[in-house]
Amino acid sequence: MAGKRNNKPKKLLLITSSGGGGHIQAANAKAVKALSEDPNLEIIQKDILIDWVGRRFGKCFVHLWNVSQKKGNLRMLSFLSKNIPVADILFWVLIFIKALKTILREDVDRIIDTQPVGTSATIKALKVASRFTGKKIKLEKVITELPTEKVLHFFKPIKGLSQADRNLLRLVSTTPLLSGDQTPDAFWQKNCKLQESEVLYEDFPLRATFEVFRQKLDAPIERMNIEIKVKNYIEKFLIADTIKRGNLHAEIFRDKIAITIEPTDKVSTILLGSQPTEEATIKYVKSFIEMANKAGDRGFRHLLFVFCNHEAEHRNSLLRRVHDAIQKFTDYPQYLNIIPMCFQGDEVIAPLYYRSDATFTRSGGLTSMELMTVAQGQIWIHSEIKGTLDREKLGNGMPIWERGNAHYLQEKKGAQFITPETFADFCSSYFMPESASSSLA
Repeated sequence: MAGKRNNKPKKLLLITSSGGGGHIQAANAKAVKALSEDPNLEIIQKDILIDWVGRRFGKCFVHLWNVSQKKGNLRMLSFLSKNIPVADILFWVLIFIKALKTILREDVDRIIDTQPVGTSATIKALKVASRFTGKKIKLEKVITELPTEKVLHFFKPIKGLSQADRNLLRLVSTTPLLSGDQTPDAFWQKNCKLQESEVLYEDFPLRATFEVFRQKLDAPIERMNIEIKVKNYIEKFLIADTIKRGNLHAEIFRDKIAITIEPTDKVSTILLGSQPTEEATIKYVKSFIEMANKAGDRGFRHLLFVFCNHEAEHRNSLLRRVHDAIQKFTDYPQYLNIIPMCFQGDEVIAPLYYRSDATFTRSGGLTSMELMTVAQGQIWIHSEIKGTLDREKLGNGMPIWERGNAHYLQEKKGAQFITPETFADFCSSYFMPESASSSLA
């Protein structure tokens, strides 16, 4: 019987969540890596909210989270994150039962979890399952944020585990951002009650194309081709009609639009999360046009790539709103080329992060990891705070975990915090290097 079992493919249970894009992206990256190590591996993927807590509740939560991201509703995002411990209590029994059934029914050999909910219940299910299967399995908890003291939604549930339960946890992360003379061991003790030796340091869980561009860092700038996928005629028209305002040549195909970035082009990218903050995106586009106009023709083209949401057909879609806003400019400069698009895969995002001289971004976990890995230009992190020009206060306009990621990027990559209102003052030297900007002093 043992021989028979050994011939069966191993089974990996991936636990993730649809709230935001980072948890699923990390799960997919882990799946790709696991399959590269064992092509016969069988993968079972579960969305903890939709598959285990309940489809109706899970979809409602995901919708609320995504809408809050689009609207930049900081209060709601913070409320949802702070109440993860409450969700752990409310759904503990349900998650425990579903996890136990899945582990036993699927005869799971390994578990990777890329989201913060249900840690205690899942570990208890592992304990009970081991009595029936005899397998000694640990829960591999992948932290999908850059490790700072702001990652409370991941760290608090871990810190609250008993010592016996923490022994069944393998935390997967990268080197933490330390304060003062703090040591890594002190960081993990304070935040998770773990020794540093109990934490597995790994490379970021990146999508495949990011690994390709990781190998090209510091290489000479070369001509680059970008193919933007389109799903329908409306999407294609809105993108192509916007590109026509500048002097960039685009090849239009049935299901894609192809453009070429020259080595002399100055490239900028606006990507404010998997659910882009719509009003901020439009304001940044308008400010960019105004600043490019003010700077005048410098002998090179500006290329500004603007990522919108998934849906283009709706009359109020972000893609349509960006298109319409650009059409209203009567003094639009020919040397500025704006390329809006619906959300794309890593085959478009990775080369743009790599090639961009500046990237407007939010500091979600996986986004921050991708920028840490391949970005070579300036990183501008969007803040939702209103009515302040004080750089020190801009971090307060982000959810607490994004604030931690932002400080990590600030420390390691020289990132700057901006708002649509501060953009012109803080970033004028990007357009006019000769300008004396006290904000960059």
